Amino acid sequence: MPSNDSDLTEPSLETLRAENRSLRDRLEMSSRLYSRVASSLSPDEVLRDIIDAARELTSARFGALAVSDDKGGVRQFFATGIDETGQEAIGAPPNCDDGLFNWLSDLRGPLRLADLTIHPKFWGFPKNHPGMTSFLGVPLRLHGQPLGNLYLTEKLGGGEFTVEDEHTLTMFAQHAASAVRNARQVASEHRAQSDARAAQEAHIASEHLLQSIMDNTPAVVFVKDASGRYISVNRRFESLYHISREEAVGKTDYDLHTDPVAAAIRTNDERVLTADGPLEFEEVVPSDDVPHTYLAVRFPLKDADGNTYAVCGISTDITQRVEVEQLKSDFLSMASHDLRGPLATIKGLASSLLLEAEPCEHEFLEEYLVTIDEETDRMAELVGNLLDMSRIEARSMPLDPEMCHLADISAETVRNIERSRAGGRHNLRVDIPLDLPEIYVDYEKIGRVLANLLSNAIKYSPPGSHVEIRSRLERNGQDMIRTWVRDEGIGIPEEDAPKIFDKFYRVSSHLGRGRPGSGLGLAICKAVIEAHRGRLWVESTPGRGSTFHFTLPVSKDRATDG
Repeated sequence: MPSNDSDLTEPSLETLRAENRSLRDRLEMSSRLYSRVASSLSPDEVLRDIIDAARELTSARFGALAVSDDKGGVRQFFATGIDETGQEAIGAPPNCDDGLFNWLSDLRGPLRLADLTIHPKFWGFPKNHPGMTSFLGVPLRLHGQPLGNLYLTEKLGGGEFTVEDEHTLTMFAQHAASAVRNARQVASEHRAQSDARAAQEAHIASEHLLQSIMDNTPAVVFVKDASGRYISVNRRFESLYHISREEAVGKTDYDLHTDPVAAAIRTNDERVLTADGPLEFEEVVPSDDVPHTYLAVRFPLKDADGNTYAVCGISTDITQRVEVEQLKSDFLSMASHDLRGPLATIKGLASSLLLEAEPCEHEFLEEYLVTIDEETDRMAELVGNLLDMSRIEARSMPLDPEMCHLADISAETVRNIERSRAGGRHNLRVDIPLDLPEIYVDYEKIGRVLANLLSNAIKYSPPGSHVEIRSRLERNGQDMIRTWVRDEGIGIPEEDAPKIFDKFYRVSSHLGRGRPGSGLGLAICKAVIEAHRGRLWVESTPGRGSTFHFTLPVSKDRATDG
């Protein structure tokens, strides 16, 4: 009997030892696999390593992990065991809101199935998913909170998953739940860090974009705090006041301008600080000791609570516009005076002739008629200049070009000048070689250019002095004919020279004889020459005379055709 009892007891002990060894091996493998999972760096790697470890523990061919969101839905879905070709054939992951996965999402405990395909909820898998039979699933929970579900299918070697597989996977799932929670936390931290980096990069990009816009505008742009200290300036500000933006930050207008100018600017800033919207000012601020007029727009910058913390300003230099407006005003005053003057003269002379009781003597009659003729010419010239300038400003000045020779244009112009009372008191010299090539130009307009230059030369040089017109062919890349008109007059003051080609600008009247010009003649000459693809410029020495040069291109094609 003892022997029989011994025979019965020995197999049971061996079985227990075998089961213990198997359990120990599984626990060691589970611990080793969990250590590998825990050492993964990225959240996605952790989740895939959990699946691979579960497959290795249970000898499963395929595995999947559905990670839950806070509302119980599926946030992420991972699957392993299928190669890249199989993944491409499957395409999109299974629909977790329908079929088997939707039913399994509410898994409360382990589920083991011998044949998954006969389950009534077996649908919702992609079309080309590999075949599956055996199934083992466990929920992942931590402190009662569902974190997801772990699914295994297709036991290697055939057959179904065992009770031991179920126990092993359940124990592993407890460790895996901690890993999933940590992975979610890490992912959340990564997202927060990524969002913070993205926000910082967006902020830096926005600042760079704003600074680029500020730097590439011709206006002066700046931001000051409520106390008047500069926070930011643009490149135009730097160039005007010869200070870098780093040096400008923290400074006030009292550091950059005289006290009266700074005080005026500060007064405008203080008005903006209490305003609800933008305000517009006209400010005079010196740059390099030269006063500049600015059209300044300033507006308050407010924080989230609606409190003004800074002032932004955009100042556009309108100095030239203001000067032009003043010149226009002066010109209109002059034009109205110059039109009334000839009209009054013509009217007076005509009335005198009509009121004469006796026939007027021939010499007086001739003088009256000459004066009427000259005053009429002055009026016609002024009106013509006004019309030409309006066409030039509208960019609609017509040209009527033809093949002609400068000698013909100059000869006709000189004859007209010599017939006038002013032209007869100067020695006019013309040196235009007849072998110069013809040019394709508007005959009448080039004649008016020559007439204007000759009239100015006569007006600003003493009687009996020489005035000459010369032309030469120049070959500098493109054949050009350079023509110049030289006088022995008083010259052009240095301060007037840069402006004489500006419209409405007139040289001081005391420098020449008679009435001052309209301020349009040279501006029109410049526009006419440039319309012919030439250039007009002046060389002058005060007290010794002036030389006006202009060039006109030689049109070889037109010359050949002629």
